[in-house]
Amino acid sequence: MSLGRRIVCLGVFMLTATQATAQDLRELRIETFIYTDSKDRPVSENLTLFKDGRVFDFRMDTETHEPVEVTVYDPANKVFKLYDLGSQTQMVMTEEEIIRVLAKVATDPALKGRDPLLFEAHLPGKLQEDFDAGENQITLTSESRRLTYQAQGQPPRNPDMCNAYCDYMDWYTSLNGTDPRKMPPYARKALNKSIREHRIIPEQVELTYSPPGVLERKLKATSRHFVSWTLSRSDQEHLEKVRHLIKFDGVQFEQYPNRDRQTRYIPLASIAGLTQGHQAKTLTSGDREFENHS
Repeated sequence: MSLGRRIVCLGVFMLTATQATAQDLRELRIETFIYTDSKDRPVSENLTLFKDGRVFDFRMDTETHEPVEVTVYDPANKVFKLYDLGSQTQMVMTEEEIIRVLAKVATDPALKGRDPLLFEAHLPGKLQEDFDAGENQITLTSESRRLTYQAQGQPPRNPDMCNAYCDYMDWYTSLNGTDPRKMPPYARKALNKSIREHRIIPEQVELTYSPPGVLERKLKATSRHFVSWTLSRSDQEHLEKVRHLIKFDGVQFEQYPNRDRQTRYIPLASIAGLTQGHQAKTLTSGDREFENHS
């Protein structure tokens, strides 16, 4: 092979390698497990993949570790697509629709009246921040000490992905907040703001909350995040299967499984008022309420 041809081949190889490296830097993989109180088994399990400018979130069955719901966020088109694998139905929600539905939930006096703090945590001065730069740890605490968020993480390998992560978490938090059965999103959105400012990707997030008037009763949720900057072969297989979900029947917001807004919201405040025997049952049935915490 002539010297000129070798140089051309080497140039092509280096260009291909550079493109592959750049592509890898736009990938992000996060496994999330949420634990409540003293439980040693997760009540929620998610696999979140950032690929080609979109985000794919797989909610897993905690027993089989197989997907039961897939949420795809397309920031370029400002839209979420949700696919329920059990019913084989899909729903589309734009960012504009999320804002509109969340506004209705946030102004419902029956919900807001149970604990205004949960609906006002994002307002200036409601949560005080402390940042430990040595540990990359953020702590947000309400004046009443009833609510504390703590997040510890690491700077991203690719700084640009921090923006992509924070943008997704803001909208995903808002999406979950449209379900009145889950914890209102405002405290988590305040944490998202701090995460963006300090440029970290969380590896662990802890939420401690006491309902009004019962400071001795603390409810705790911990999410653990396992972060990787490349997608595995199994991840690629999950993504390949997503394109087949477009065949699912489209349904409206109210018809999508687990999205019945007539379902009674079970506030954290109601848990503390029950007997110990009932507490365990309510916490078990209401564990999905903590999904907005992650």
